[in-house]
Amino acid sequence: MAPWPACPSDCDRYDASAEHTLRRELIPTQATCRRSPPRAQLLRHARFAPKTWALMVLHKLVHKWSHEMKVGYARVSTTEQDLSAQLAALKKAGCQRIYSEKRSGANGNRDALRRMLKELQAGDIVVVTRLDRLARSVRDLLNILERFGQDDIGFVSLREKHIDTTSAGGRLVLNIMASIAEFERELIAARMAEGRQRAMDNGVKFGPPFKLDAFQKREALARIKAGESQSLIARTYGVDRATISRLQKRAAAS
Repeated sequence: MAPWPACPSDCDRYDASAEHTLRRELIPTQATCRRSPPRAQLLRHARFAPKTWALMVLHKLVHKWSHEMKVGYARVSTTEQDLSAQLAALKKAGCQRIYSEKRSGANGNRDALRRMLKELQAGDIVVVTRLDRLARSVRDLLNILERFGQDDIGFVSLREKHIDTTSAGGRLVLNIMASIAEFERELIAARMAEGRQRAMDNGVKFGPPFKLDAFQKREALARIKAGESQSLIARTYGVDRATISRLQKRAAAS
């Protein structure tokens, strides 16, 4: 057996500081575990590579396209009319689900339309053969399309090709229509206010006609001056006590 060397070389000497460093790097202590950030924080502050970001955008688009559905709506005004032409056109346009009803557009209680609006999901596209099948006025149409826009739902009219909220040109046309409708509504309100003012200047009184004629009014006022109660006078003429009260107030004001 070879004798143990009296003095070890430098390479064989025990390096306590190196071992301490190695243990600290390989075996995390409780303090280092507490200082390490959680996984969620690391993911939150991580920088996504361009390839990863593009994959995320593509995944969102595929998810949206996979849930996109064309929904048709058909309507006729009377029960004698036929829905077959509209249903055939909507099926040819690729509608996967179709709501139909025989109800006048002026009727606000349209069950099929209400059910369609309730069941539509984001990404769906509503298809109609003509605009008047969905709404009877520009204001009604714009209100429905505004709701579609808020819910991320598209709209296409097969006859009016320019009405298409899925394209930039269609949205431009709708904005122009909304501006024209608002301008028309303001003109109507202004004309109504002017006509009402002219009628009032000519002595026209608005509101329901008074329930008492001129002779009954004079007689009722005389009985009030005589001390009779308004309730008794109202029962005599078959009117409400408020009618006699208004008559007395108008007489006192004049």
